Formats: sequence, C-alpha cells, structure tokens
Amino acid sequence: MEPAIKSILGTILKRRWYRMIADKSPTVGRIQLYLAIVAPSELAQLFYTKSLACVEPFKVSGENILNLFDLLLEKQSKRRQDHGRRVTIAFVQALCLIFKKGSVLCCFQHEFEFFSGLWDHVGEEGEAFIEEGAYIVCSIIAALFIDGTAARPSDFRAAYAAVLSEPAELRIPSARRFWGTKPKHGTIRLEGRVPSDWSTTFSSLNPTHHAVYLATHTLSILLKRTRKNVLPAIHAFLAFLWTLSLCPQAMLVLETEVPWNELVEFLNSLECSEGYSKRLGRESFPDPQIRGPGRSYLLPEDFQFRGQVWADLYFPAEVFVGELVEDTYGAYPLRVERCLWLGHRIAFEVKDPAVQMESSSKRATVFKNASDLVASVSKPAADVGQGSNGDEDNENYEKRLERGAREDGWVGVDANGEEDGHWEVVEHEGAVDI
Repeated sequence: MEPAIKSILGTILKRRWYRMIADKSPTVGRIQLYLAIVAPSELAQLFYTKSLACVEPFKVSGENILNLFDLLLEKQSKRRQDHGRRVTIAFVQALCLIFKKGSVLCCFQHEFEFFSGLWDHVGEEGEAFIEEGAYIVCSIIAALFIDGTAARPSDFRAAYAAVLSEPAELRIPSARRFWGTKPKHGTIRLEGRVPSDWSTTFSSLNPTHHAVYLATHTLSILLKRTRKNVLPAIHAFLAFLWTLSLCPQAMLVLETEVPWNELVEFLNSLECSEGYSKRLGRESFPDPQIRGPGRSYLLPEDFQFRGQVWADLYFPAEVFVGELVEDTYGAYPLRVERCLWLGHRIAFEVKDPAVQMESSSKRATVFKNASDLVASVSKPAADVGQGSNGDEDNENYEKRLERGAREDGWVGVDANGEEDGHWEVVEHEGAVDI
C-alpha cells in the first residue's frame, strides 16, 4: 500500500476510533482534543476546543492545546489566498488569537473579514452551513470558558457549577426569583477599550469580554439571515442563552450585548403547527410524549452540545439514546419547534428590562472604534500574536500532539503496533472499554 494512502486510511480509522470513545465519554475534554488532531478541516479542529468547556475539561497540559492553535494559525497563514474558504479562515484566525492571547488588533482585523463575508457565506454554503454554523457557535461558547491568564476554566464554570449543585426542581424557581428582583440595567461593565497599537495582546485585556462581543455580533448577523441553514446555529445560541438564564451570574456578563430585539423578531418570523404552538408552555424538554409516540426528537447538533458543562442545564438525564442520524432539511420543522420552545422558556427574562439593557450595548461602538484604528494604524511586517512556531513543519506538530495523546493513554493500536484498522484501548486509569 502506498504510504500516502496508508496515512489517509490511518487518519480515518483514528477519527472513527476517537469518535467511538467520545460517544461513550462525551464529558471527557481530552478526547475532544484528540479528535481535533485528526479532524478533516480547520473549523472542525477549532470546534474541538470545546474540550475546555467539557464537564471534565482538558487539564493535563495547556501545551497540547496551544500547540494545536499554533498548527491552525500556521495552516491558515499559508491559505489566505483561498477565497472559497475566506470566511471560515478569518474566523479560525480570530478565535485562535483569543485563545492564544495574541494581538488584539490582529484579532479585530480577522473578525471584520469574518463579519463582512458571513452574510454571503451562509447563502453560498447552503446545506453545508447546517453543520458549519453549529461548529462556529460551539467554538465561540468554548472561548467564554477561558480566563485572562491561561486557557483554563473561567468564572463561567464556577457559576454553572453552583447552579448544577442545586436540585433540578429548584433551578427554574430560583432563576425566576433572581430575574424578578433584578434592576432594569446591566450590572457588569464589559471592557470596551480598543488598543492603539498592534503589539497590545489579550494578556493585558480580558479575552472573555472580547469573546462576548464576538458571540453576540455573530448572533446579530445570523438573526438577519432568514434561511433554513442558520437554524442549527441559532438553536445553539438559544440553548446557551436558556442555560444562562438559569445561571444568572454568567448571564450578567452577556445580558447587555445580546441582540434581544432581533432575537424576538426572528422567533416571530418562524411558523410551526397549531398543535405544537399550544404546547410551547410546557416546562419539560420536548420529548416523544410531547411530540407524539414513535417520533425522533433529538437533532444532530444536540450531539455536538452534549458533554459541555452548560449543556447539563439544557438536556435532561439519559436523553441521548439511539444512533445519530444524517441531517437533512427535513429536520427544519423540529428545529423551528425547538427554537420556539427555547424562546418561550427564556421569555420570563426577555421582557422590558432586557430590551432596555440592549440600548446600553457597547458592541457596535467597540467594533466601530476598532475598525477605524485598524484602518489607520500601520501594521507591522509580521502579525503580532500569531503562532509562535510558524517555522516548524505542520506534520511535526501533528506527530507531537499524537504522541501526547498516546502518552495519555487514549491512542488505539493493533497487536503489532500497525495502523491496519484493528484498534484496542491502551489500559490506564479511567480508560473506556469498547
């Protein structure tokens, strides 16, 4: 067998093996990182940064995940002329710089390219954006689970942990009491300073606050794009917002920046069956009894959310049964119903106070100021804050990452150590049996 073909087959087999492990242990963050090593695209690789937002986050070493970002940045810098992938390339560049605490102005520059092309990109990608949109949103959410000093869980995780420690039946009443007595204005001021030079990095600014601006502005653009293929991304945002409403200390960080008016307009534009509209007031998650016997009720993106610490407030226990089915536009009615159900669930918080808070949003001002600065400030010869090991070969990165995975005990090999498709788990503490 040709070495190139053998390498491709080996990667496919590894991807399949890791996914089997991830299906059995979706809450284990390090498995998500190993999936990134063999993911088929840069956006899919970035998607697996959700390892930082898993119930059991990746804690072995920050070096492995930072090496992954170096690899992504290096790959993207070599493909900047690939216009067909310009939007996703810009997004990957921007988010990697947030994770790596790179140049703030460089990050803004990539975000502007992402924002300017996203509208057309949604239309051009068609059905492919069903999965891609969910990848983008999940990656942004993962960026909220870092702090200002290292790629590790932020205050978001502590806020979710506090709510998850409460009995499930007390979470909604507790949240309602909080929002019922909350002032009609935001209580947390996000950092909105835009640096005046390219050398300022996220080491001196709060990357989580910047990720909030990126998340809410992306949502604002998608809400204006009334196409079926944006629904998985909107569903992801709504699911996250619903869990935030149950976790007030985390919601306080985002509340003034969420485009509530646009969200209400989008939800009002959706149509569902008259029978389902009568059931929107149900508090329980839409299950087969609510939707009707014998009908599937899980969506493909549900499997992308699972294992995330925030998703523990969204899904009931033991909800994932059966196999993941291929996504089609036939899932559109179910997505509409899920989005409307989530909108109805959030409604106790999305009232006049939320609309008033939106008027104090700094998101538009921050991006406008940054746009003016990026256009006026001379850029250095090389981007500040890009991958620090750009001169190394990409293959060396992948081998080093895989070696770290093997040392961690998650790489499958056959009896002869060859990649012939026969995989078995390397024994270690906490290993998953297949």
